Amino acid sequence: MSLANNGYRQTTTTIIYHQLKTAVTSGTLRPGEKLVEADLAEKFGVSRTPIREALKMLEKEKLVINSPYKGFLVARVCRAEAQKIYEVRAVLEPLAARLVAERGQKNKIVLLEDCLTEADSALRERDMFQLIVINSRFHRVIAELSGNEYLQDILNNLQHLVDLTRVSNFIAVPERMVAVVAEHIGIYEAIVAGDGIGAAERVTAHIAGAIKLVPKIYPETFW
Repeated sequence: MSLANNGYRQTTTTIIYHQLKTAVTSGTLRPGEKLVEADLAEKFGVSRTPIREALKMLEKEKLVINSPYKGFLVARVCRAEAQKIYEVRAVLEPLAARLVAERGQKNKIVLLEDCLTEADSALRERDMFQLIVINSRFHRVIAELSGNEYLQDILNNLQHLVDLTRVSNFIAVPERMVAVVAEHIGIYEAIVAGDGIGAAERVTAHIAGAIKLVPKIYPETFW
């Protein structure tokens, strides 16, 4: 294979990877949904090779699984996994919010305001998929504005798994969307006011609300 062809394949694989990742983390592709290579190849107008490579990339990120009998499936989160993810979030995300409020990049707080504006629009339109994307971005922006690149890296590495829990939450309890937007507004207000403790407390309460749903939403096992 020539370098040009290899470069084309890598570019195609990367494009497909990003599009599939967005579909998984936004809930467009539902947890447990089967990913048929032939169907995806037809959809993207490519051979199965870049499809398979993209799926393997997603498998490494634990966004899809490769079942011996069913092939590739969108990953699902069990109860124990969800609990562990929330345990990490409950420790790190309040810290990130406090840092933003106390010494973050205040000139970029408008990025959080933009998230809230878009979330309000998505909520009015009952666009669950878009709201999941905006929800993820709101938390990602807080991590970015914390001024602590180590904290940001840890949260970013966890982000794709957190997105899977958001998808599961909104699918199972769609009415939670209203509460999430309201809680984000409260977090934003504390940050703008420079209230680090208040911002941390509101994030803690926000995550606690999601933790209460874990027994209701997540099965102990999928087997």
